[in-house]
Amino acid sequence: MIPPTCLAMLSLAGSLTMGDSAVASHCMAVDLDVAGRVSQTWPDPGIARRFTLPRARLSLGIAQHGAGARLQLGAVRSAGEGSYIGVDGESLLAQVQVAEARYLVPRWGLGVAAGLVDTAWVVSGDDAWGFRALAPVSGERNGLFTRSDLGATASWTSPGDWASLSLTVSSGEGHQRRERNDGQNVALWFAVRADQALPDDVHIELQGLLRDGSRGLRFVRDHRAGARLLTEVGAIRGGVEWVRAWGLDGVHAAEPTAWSLWSSGQVWGPVQAVGRVDRVGWQPGVDDASSTTTWLGGGLDLPVSTPTDQTAPGRVLIAWQSHHDDPGATPLAGAAGMADTHTLLLQLELGARGEVPLASP
Repeated sequence: MIPPTCLAMLSLAGSLTMGDSAVASHCMAVDLDVAGRVSQTWPDPGIARRFTLPRARLSLGIAQHGAGARLQLGAVRSAGEGSYIGVDGESLLAQVQVAEARYLVPRWGLGVAAGLVDTAWVVSGDDAWGFRALAPVSGERNGLFTRSDLGATASWTSPGDWASLSLTVSSGEGHQRRERNDGQNVALWFAVRADQALPDDVHIELQGLLRDGSRGLRFVRDHRAGARLLTEVGAIRGGVEWVRAWGLDGVHAAEPTAWSLWSSGQVWGPVQAVGRVDRVGWQPGVDDASSTTTWLGGGLDLPVSTPTDQTAPGRVLIAWQSHHDDPGATPLAGAAGMADTHTLLLQLELGARGEVPLASP
């Protein structure tokens, strides 16, 4: 997290505490997250052992008297898993994931942003889950949401930080596609917190989402509803979420329902444990058309001293991933042999964050 003296990296999918005067400072913030992974999969899918880059993100932000801008770049492969035709082979390329102009008024708990803006449900879920390099939040991983979209967002946080609201109007096509119809998506994200009535080391938060939208050339419906309950007690935190979709990736009849349950925490000193289960029912009312993915792992925190005497969070993570498709949910007819896969992975993560004060304009 960027130190509170600079709000240049603050996403509007969160809490902007009323009365915080930090935005009056002039600063530029830099945030870098990188993770490298080696994995082994059973049964052999063709390439059983591989090196991958699950996380490579560079964020830049600037703030001056409330006005500011934020840019986020992520690394993507120029060719998909089923193609060998990309840019200069299949090179890794920098993808613009967020590019927004913004204005924050912390004393009122208000913020507005326009451009390529965050998807509030994804960003708030990643913050709560805390292991995006292991796997993105369930809705994004299963294609129900995109990381960001072209549009505008307005947010408000109440006095006492007990509630936050975010209203986004966007193209509905996500950050990977341009506008393809005249319809716009309208999404309302909200969070209610009970911290004021709880001990200092206990946090309970309820989040919700409602979205009305369309996608593609044919105005295919793309509606969403979601609920998420988050808890934190000392060093242990967990969450459960539910998402229902009406329309998916240009298919009007698709109505998947996704569940996710996770928990993580420090078990001893720098050692932590993490577990998560995702289950997606792809066809409503069909019992054998679901997919289930489970992660179990352990990590070792590796504090790294930086030139600015801050601590950069480093982590070595080893995890087991198991995926099961019901007969009606296999990607290809007759692909039952790949319905159950298991992956052992070893991952090294590092995050470096810092800020630079700027002269007053």
